[in-house]
Amino acid sequence: MDFNTTSKLHNLKAARQLATEITESGAKLFDMLGQEKELKKARDTALEFLDSISRNLDTNSEQQYIEKCIRNIIDSQQRKMGEMQETVKQLRQDEGELQNKIQRRRQELERAEKRLKGIENVKPEY
Repeated sequence: MDFNTTSKLHNLKAARQLATEITESGAKLFDMLGQEKELKKARDTALEFLDSISRNLDTNSEQQYIEKCIRNIIDSQQRKMGEMQETVKQLRQDEGELQNKIQRRRQELERAEKRLKGIENVKPEY
């Protein structure tokens, strides 16, 4: 009887373990199915690309297309980099102008404070 009870206990533990694994697998499957729409689009695009390459093995049209796309991306990035450099140049110029304004305002403030001290030290004639 003891052997039978141990066997049933072992079977119960195994059943619980299988239930846990089934639940985890179901959750993973649910998550994967949720991503299926996005993955299907990417998979279809990849399959179209591979089909077009396999149809045109004796031509370089796909390679030329890829090179053209890469050149376009490089040109676009170079344009953006030029625009960024121009923006940085403008910002540095603006920063210099602002620094000059700040310096002038400080000098004006110092002169105004000196004038105020001078006026406060002058005694009015009564």
